Amino acid sequence: MDVQPYLTPAVALIGAMSASFIAWRFGSIQADIARQQARTAQNKLKLDLFDKRVAVYNAIAEYINLSPESVAERGGMGDYIPRFAPVKWLFDEKIADWLYGELLPQVAIYHLEGAMLVFVNGHPVDMQQYTKFNDMGAALQDQHLQLANLFRPYLQLEHGPST
Repeated sequence: MDVQPYLTPAVALIGAMSASFIAWRFGSIQADIARQQARTAQNKLKLDLFDKRVAVYNAIAEYINLSPESVAERGGMGDYIPRFAPVKWLFDEKIADWLYGELLPQVAIYHLEGAMLVFVNGHPVDMQQYTKFNDMGAALQDQHLQLANLFRPYLQLEHGPST
């Protein structure tokens, strides 16, 4: 029996199957790489968003802690306001409403009250005004808890298995 007529198609079939397997394997590797790159890009986006949110959180926390004296030395609070602008895009309306509707006005009034205090020989002239100012400062410090509660859901990086 002469196998020569069958040998050429068999070699061609084996070659085609080998080429198909190699092409499939390279395609699988490329698909895995593409999935890894997509996962890396998604994680980078999460990290960038986290970094921007932390920057706003830190700016607000610093703002709450400003003393009237430091505001006077700085010449106002204007350099903080641009640092709050991303709130509109990085968080929901609840945080923006709290910041612009509650916190900023409260801090502004606190600083105005502080600017109106008059001291003589290290003692406040108007004790009632001084007490009001201190009470406002204590209420303002309570805003740190509100800040932490509002921002908590936004300041969490999810760590899990890399699947």
